[in-house]
Amino acid sequence: MKKKLISFTMVLFCVLFCAALSVPAAAEGEAEEISASAELYSWDTAETASMTDKNESTCATIGYSGSLTVNTEKPIASLYVKFYIKSEVWTLKANGKEVDRGDDGFLHEYVDVASLVGETTELVMTFPRGASICELELYTAGTLPETVQIWEKPCEKADLVLFSSHSDDEQLFFAGVLPYSVAQGARTQVVYFCYHNENPIRLHEQLNGLWTVGVRNYPVTGAFPDLYSTSKEGGEKVFSDAGYGHEDFLEWQVENIRRFKPQVIVGHDTAGEYGHGTHIINSETLREAVELAADQDQYPYLTASYGTWDTPKVYLHLWAENEIVMDFDEPLDYFGGKSAYEVSCEGYGCHKSQHWTWFTDWLLGTDAAPITKAAQINEYSPCRYGLWRSTVGADTKADFFDNITLYSVQEELEAQKTETENTDSAAPAQSTDLSPVQNGGTDGSEQRGGIPAAYIAVGAAAVAALAVLIAILVRRRKPTPPEPSRAQQQAQRLKEARDRSRADGSAPTRADIQAQRLREAREQNSHASQTKASSARPAQRQAQNGAPQRSAAQASGTETGEVRRTVPGASGSQRASGSSGEARRTVPGASGSQGASGSSGEARRPVSGGAAQGGVKPAAERKPQSPQASSDRHAKPTDKTY
Repeated sequence: MKKKLISFTMVLFCVLFCAALSVPAAAEGEAEEISASAELYSWDTAETASMTDKNESTCATIGYSGSLTVNTEKPIASLYVKFYIKSEVWTLKANGKEVDRGDDGFLHEYVDVASLVGETTELVMTFPRGASICELELYTAGTLPETVQIWEKPCEKADLVLFSSHSDDEQLFFAGVLPYSVAQGARTQVVYFCYHNENPIRLHEQLNGLWTVGVRNYPVTGAFPDLYSTSKEGGEKVFSDAGYGHEDFLEWQVENIRRFKPQVIVGHDTAGEYGHGTHIINSETLREAVELAADQDQYPYLTASYGTWDTPKVYLHLWAENEIVMDFDEPLDYFGGKSAYEVSCEGYGCHKSQHWTWFTDWLLGTDAAPITKAAQINEYSPCRYGLWRSTVGADTKADFFDNITLYSVQEELEAQKTETENTDSAAPAQSTDLSPVQNGGTDGSEQRGGIPAAYIAVGAAAVAALAVLIAILVRRRKPTPPEPSRAQQQAQRLKEARDRSRADGSAPTRADIQAQRLREAREQNSHASQTKASSARPAQRQAQNGAPQRSAAQASGTETGEVRRTVPGASGSQRASGSSGEARRTVPGASGSQGASGSSGEARRPVSGGAAQGGVKPAAERKPQSPQASSDRHAKPTDKTY
């Protein structure tokens, strides 16, 4: 039985363990894209098919009505919409509910349809007239593919801000910076100096590249056009012709520094790497803005909105003073063992519109001389930076975050400090009120951290089954009681028989009668031993006084129920006299002097050879024995007295 129980427990544990493993798979199955089979309808929108052609360079422009109806066979749980040039505020309607979307300004916007309006096979999207949509992806419930970008808003406070001039510089001359920062757990923000509205595909390449290298906070893009020049003066000229001057650049830089309060800023080479005028202007105005951002009298309206900020560390690409050489070829666990350089190369792979330029060979090499490590790039090396400004001291190692405590760590330490203070202040009250919520704890659902109930139930059951198995295996085997002896078994059977007869009132069995006789015999022997001493002396005197006294004793004995028996050939002196209830027996050949007197219930036996005195009473004169006396003669004596 024990082996069967152990086997059953082991099987149960295995089943529960497998069930626990299958719960995540069942709950988080792969989402199915159903865009291709969906029906898109808008009576005044042409070319709706371009929304599902997987080509970000084509788009459909919403007509006057602004309405787009979507029908599918399978329920829609989420959608992913990509605007062509700029995002719009739009409305989602389904299941009798209506919600506004697009207020975050994301060019690539993910919408959780299930949580907003519920899963549905029909929904209506209403856009402003003239809105351009290049892609619309529809998904069922489940785990979304990695290509779906679920952007977070720009950082409130960033550990590192990269001031990039164009969409691709962050993957080229700053190759390795973003993956390295992300892998360190730093809050990473990218700020672009130029926009690329004249070439919208670069906007999508920018987002795709950032998502590839691990950036999750949406980038910020300046209002300055992408204008090419080969010097600072040439840059100022082309921007001036477009209506922008030095003050515009400076104000924009100060705003972003104060807004994101970066602990580390990374900027362009003061010479503009290969001499690009926009790179030079961006680097020059950034250095000037760092000083102005700490002055509350500069741009007071920005001070009112964001306060001031004194940046702890500023690094410039290829700055010769306080130089560090970053190791962007070290494998990063965050990216599955890929190096920061390798990840940046993948990010640059998203910028397909720029692959025709010389930048591609500079970063990746040629077929004849491929580049596989950042350290192989000598000209405009992406690994060389100089600490242009620091309020936390000189670097002790090649690390952007040397002498820096990340914001996430600061917040954690602050939370621990606050919790400790709250615990100390609440300590006296804990003796009378131990409510987990009132004492700074959480309820059960919060402690579980949002773990699904199915996980908890299955896990608890598996643990319980394992505990039962362990308890069975470690329990000591109890000793087997010894087999009762034959006498004990007979005594037990007698006891059970008596108990049954008493319980049901049935006639006593033979065993009951024998047991009763044994008890009565013990009682008689006990009583005889108590009266023996007191009866011995009168009996002896009667024997010495002769026959008359014996005759009187005989008469007395007869009156009290005495039973006398004379054996032929015995003398009269050999008769035994006894008290009430005494039984006497004369043995042939015994003398009268050898008689014995006994107490009540005692039997005397004279020695053989004596002469008998007197005769035996006739049968008619004998006093008959009582039925009880007749039955008592069958009782087993407890001693050898006759």
